[in-house]
Amino acid sequence: MSDSLRQRLADLPPETDPGFGTAARALLAGPDAGDEALTAIIEGADLPEQTRFNAFYCLQVRAWRRKDHRRHRANTDRYQSRFGRHPMFFYLQAEYYAALGDDPANLDAALTFAVEAVERLASVPGVLHLAAEVIADRHERDPDSDPRLLLDAERHVRQAIALSDGRYARYHATHARIATLRGAFTTARASIARAIEDEDSTGAEYALRIGDGGRQRVGLASAGPRDRRGDTRDGGFSHDRVGADGCGCCGPSVGRTSRITRMRPVAVRTGCG
Repeated sequence: MSDSLRQRLADLPPETDPGFGTAARALLAGPDAGDEALTAIIEGADLPEQTRFNAFYCLQVRAWRRKDHRRHRANTDRYQSRFGRHPMFFYLQAEYYAALGDDPANLDAALTFAVEAVERLASVPGVLHLAAEVIADRHERDPDSDPRLLLDAERHVRQAIALSDGRYARYHATHARIATLRGAFTTARASIARAIEDEDSTGAEYALRIGDGGRQRVGLASAGPRDRRGDTRDGGFSHDRVGADGCGCCGPSVGRTSRITRMRPVAVRTGCG
């Protein structure tokens, strides 16, 4: 076990600090921060509790980056009794259930933990963003769900954008998605334009995301006249997820997927949201 790694883990910001996730991901770049070393620290009964949890969080970040959701879920199950009281563990639990798919029971569980995470980590942009995504997923699965949840989702994602100084394209894309579900097409168009403008051109999926963002703008343009006539509230669109990103509570690698989305017409609903 590396003394240097142990000290760097101990020196991470508090998990309630918005910079915790960024610092944890930076730590993983060290040559001594392998899975075996992190696991040894997690199992080190003589080490401080927070140091052990920080090692666990880093292990989860790496599993998510590798898209090894099976390992991520196994780690969550294995260590929930040990670390379940940590504020960031509620975020990891929300991520866990959100990754299981669109089954209503999983989305309900993800929402429960996401709300708990927001209560404990209200200044962390990625936590707010994940809560907004989960609410949007749930509303798409059940359009008859409480429309007030969409207002909560919009509040969460707008706060995430403000706290991160509007730096992350995917936050704007999620805002566009939620605005579309609410029928607020002018807001949605502005947000998707900002998402496309801010998308990282060096990313591996840049062309795919920009293409999907352009299709979303076309969909919103066709939905606009219905919005002005006031005969729909959800805009007649559903969303397909594109891409996948790493785990973490800060920055663009938060949550499950990139949300510059492609949109397809579905039956128009009225009076919702």
